[in-house]
Amino acid sequence: MNKTMKKIAAAITTAVMAAIPMAGSLTANAAPAGWDEPKYYFGDLNGDRKVTTADVNLIRDAARNNGANLTYRQKIKADVNGDGYVTSADTVLAKDYVRKKTLGYNLYGDADGDGEVDIYDAYTVYDYVNDGLGTGFGSDQINLIAADVNADGVINSFDHVLIARYALGDISSLYVNWGDVTNDGYVDISDQIVLGRFVAEDSTVMVSDVGLRRADLNLDGNVDGDDLIILACYISDRCFTWR
Repeated sequence: MNKTMKKIAAAITTAVMAAIPMAGSLTANAAPAGWDEPKYYFGDLNGDRKVTTADVNLIRDAARNNGANLTYRQKIKADVNGDGYVTSADTVLAKDYVRKKTLGYNLYGDADGDGEVDIYDAYTVYDYVNDGLGTGFGSDQINLIAADVNADGVINSFDHVLIARYALGDISSLYVNWGDVTNDGYVDISDQIVLGRFVAEDSTVMVSDVGLRRADLNLDGNVDGDDLIILACYISDRCFTWR
């Protein structure tokens, strides 16, 4: 990546990261293989937390009538490009994702679907979150399956920050399902409650090693009140909002 691209990437990342005091590196704290497998949300219509050919077929069928037969939650999952409709475009993106995944591509974070995770994926997510303002990089082909890197079912600034940091080499492990302290695949109030009890040194609460890794939201090597503040702010939508 040339110097101009690095400057642009740094400027975009700095603007978003002002809301989250992340520091340090994951190089020495990379999770062992299998600890943090993605729990997909977008594209997973059959609820097995994977995106497979079965889901592609369901999206294809739903696209014939704009998801009229889907539940509200299923319709959100089927809208893989986030344009508010379930169409053949969603089928194409989901099919392409599954095909590349089958071929062994590392696609988690590959929001623009070019087969690799780089700074342009951060641009794509940033553009999507900000309604196409400020970058000049279009996000018409964004793949929400790949873009939701913390697997919480929302595409927002948190996803952009993580992809940007990964692309710039600040962190060496992209997916750890940040904030999912309870290991249930979602980031919600239950994680805030458990983390709050842990920080308060409640001896009756148990948090796994994986949960503790995901709880270190500012990457300083400690799980404490600072992480709880970040998580509470995130869950309340005061720090990171969807569009």
